[in-house]
Amino acid sequence: LQTHRPLLIESSSYWPVRVRAADPKTVAANARQVIDFFADLGPVPFTIPIDEPSTDERRREVNANGATLRSAGSGTSRLLHAVTDWKRPIYDDSIDVFISPKSISEPTGNLGEHRWTYNGRPPQAGNMTIDSRDGSLRSWGWIAYRYQVELWYAWEGLYFTDRYNKANQPTDFSTSALSFDERRRRDPGRGSQGLDYGNGDGLLAYPHYHPSLRLKALRRGLTDRLLLIKLAACGFENLANEIARTTVPRALADAKASVLWPTTSQGWHNARRAVLDQIIAHCPAE
Repeated sequence: LQTHRPLLIESSSYWPVRVRAADPKTVAANARQVIDFFADLGPVPFTIPIDEPSTDERRREVNANGATLRSAGSGTSRLLHAVTDWKRPIYDDSIDVFISPKSISEPTGNLGEHRWTYNGRPPQAGNMTIDSRDGSLRSWGWIAYRYQVELWYAWEGLYFTDRYNKANQPTDFSTSALSFDERRRRDPGRGSQGLDYGNGDGLLAYPHYHPSLRLKALRRGLTDRLLLIKLAACGFENLANEIARTTVPRALADAKASVLWPTTSQGWHNARRAVLDQIIAHCPAE
């Protein structure tokens, strides 16, 4: 981090860090090290000591870790304690950020708390996997604008070896697209998650710097988001919001049974064209 700090850290708003969920002394010591390291840097560090807690016992452990992090000085602009789950009644106030599509509804009034979401699954958001029906990652940029998402957390982007499921060799992508496969592990402690698998899951670029088509779709969506921001910035926020609402009527916590964003390349092209036409009509040329 010290070597690449100017490029990787200082231009970011938030930075993920690892604080091991072990005994309280270890958690507190790691937290203080992180807080000291980031004290004079630009981004706010955040940590997820327990990922995807699936039982109440694990959720109480999340609370306990949060209390320890608080005692070490975490919170606000120092170190954010996050959990990849929605805001359930069992959680206490030691959690700064809930990272879940279920936590983000139509933005109204003063938003206040952080609006972070996690991965994607239709109809809430596009899916990272290759063969997900109607799961275009281009939707992420539009949904991020439409729902004022502050940070979109993707669990992995360069998942070359299925290390979470006991694979000890990199996946040979010339013969297989299956990057993540919990069926090989079948851990009864994780319940139904032990049957999860996906082609290209956690994989946005291939070895030797080859971007996936999904990464390119994600980039197009983020470019669309910048165009919407440009239209809003030149005095036509209501118009930008209306185009975004028409393109993505519902997503995240508001999603119903079916996908409502465009499901074809032409549909996305038409949506971008609508924004560009309004920028040409209303925004001064640079």
